[in-house]
Amino acid sequence: MTLIDDWLDQVAARGTGSESTRKNYIVSFNHFLKATKTTPEEFLALAKKDVSKAESLLAHFFVGLVEGRYGRKYARSSAVSHYAAVQSFLRAHGVILTKKVPRSWVEKERPPMTKEIIKRAIEYADPCMKAVIAVMKDSGLAPVDVSGLKYGHVKDDLEAGKIPVKMRILREKTKISFTSFIGSDAIDYLKIYLGLRRAGTEKIPPETVTPESPLFRANASEVKPLSLVSFKKRILRIRKQAGLGDFEAYDIRRFFRSALTGANVNDTFIEFLMGHKLPQERRSYVLSHLPEYEALYVNSYHAISLKERTSAKELQKQQLLNTARFLGIPPEKIEQLRQILETHDLSEFTEEDWAAVRGLLAPTTARNGSNGSYESKYVTEEELLGYLDEGWEVVTQVNGRIAVRRPTLLNGVR
Repeated sequence: MTLIDDWLDQVAARGTGSESTRKNYIVSFNHFLKATKTTPEEFLALAKKDVSKAESLLAHFFVGLVEGRYGRKYARSSAVSHYAAVQSFLRAHGVILTKKVPRSWVEKERPPMTKEIIKRAIEYADPCMKAVIAVMKDSGLAPVDVSGLKYGHVKDDLEAGKIPVKMRILREKTKISFTSFIGSDAIDYLKIYLGLRRAGTEKIPPETVTPESPLFRANASEVKPLSLVSFKKRILRIRKQAGLGDFEAYDIRRFFRSALTGANVNDTFIEFLMGHKLPQERRSYVLSHLPEYEALYVNSYHAISLKERTSAKELQKQQLLNTARFLGIPPEKIEQLRQILETHDLSEFTEEDWAAVRGLLAPTTARNGSNGSYESKYVTEEELLGYLDEGWEVVTQVNGRIAVRRPTLLNGVR
């Protein structure tokens, strides 16, 4: 078996190249051999002896293609394909180049990606894409990784109410397994989206979401993953409707990287979260210190969160006040509750203080339902998250309004 045969067999075995890709590899590699006047054996021997000389020879070939030294000028994208073919040949025979494949275009200076741009994209997205953008924003995952997620990737932590939710992922492109996280922003949008799927719509029946269900599904009666083609079309539609210029999915990952870098998170951890390949020693270090890195993610989450920073104590107070509003408590009682919360430290609440709070939050809404044990109402998509957090469940969706219900008995105020 020749070196080229062995190389192409490895490409086929990895499942990373179609028949047309392998044919293009052969054409590109033969062009390289002819231009550099070498044989596969000679070039491989050179690369194993001194990889820097092999890289220099390949770089000279690349520039020659672009500048027209070999009969005609090649488009930069075509020159990149030639470069990638030679790199693949070396990798198949155990030689890893230290330099990356050149970009196929001259990279334009892009404006900084801000939270305001991400917020606007989410504002114009449907419930599925709101959750998709939020997950990408929180994790730095690529579209191909997001489209491959299943509910099982988030089920245990999401249903247990853990923040952040940890996702263990096998990246199909590189066969690298890694761990990433999503914080409260993505969790909130996922709760809404999954609640709507379970309830169904006028066109799509209610869905039983299982661990094997795609986390993001196509907008069709058949349950199947959101395809990359559909993903790109939806991003383009959001971009046009929101007036976001040349906004693209990559910009969401760019925001993730730049925001965490600005929060002084080390590059190794950021690369790991995004599913990039790391040298084995750095990868092993991250894996052996994952609990500490998870804490680092939590402490740095404010850099990527779209919410205003709020202390834990303030969040507790806001949740109690929101509960009062959702239960239909009269305004005068809500004001009494606010005064108690403003003049007391929750960590120092006595049993009498909690009893006073429970008294103010006693349910006053009328009971509905066939057995008289539920209260129900219609809410908007924007209001839904608050209701889900307080124990309401989605019943159905009608004409853009969402029907929710919950038992009228108030439990576990404290």
